[in-house]
Amino acid sequence: MSLPDAAAELPAPPRDASARVVELATGARTWQELPRDGTGRAEVVLGPQGGYHVFGRVRLHGLAPDVTLRFRVTSSDGARVLTDDRDTIRRVTGRGLLAVGDGTFESTSGELVILQIRSPAEVVGQRWRMEVQVMPADQSAPVTAECAFIIVDDEP
Repeated sequence: MSLPDAAAELPAPPRDASARVVELATGARTWQELPRDGTGRAEVVLGPQGGYHVFGRVRLHGLAPDVTLRFRVTSSDGARVLTDDRDTIRRVTGRGLLAVGDGTFESTSGELVILQIRSPAEVVGQRWRMEVQVMPADQSAPVTAECAFIIVDDEP
């Protein structure tokens, strides 16, 4: 199956050291890049309560470490939404965020991005788009990041 290059139009993140930037990745235990070219892979996982999810991770630059995260997974064309926009999670230093450098904080573990699907067959092998909206507790403007990726099922 040939997948369209849905990530080609994604802008590169700002390089200004003082800019507020969010990087988006996947991985349950470790940071796994989701390349900007859309070739990244995120594994669909059966959760302990029976639902399916992928993992989302963030790295924050220039943002205070007190934020609320909202992940969204949509089809490449935006027509199908797999997540519930009401699902949010607050993260602060020591409770989901770890300082990893001067003004940089990273997820301590993968965040469950719950997919509203009945079976992995609905999504595996297809290109999707994940977005995270980071809403600072200080009420400053939200910052977003997004990337295209392919959902895989590596379970036997």
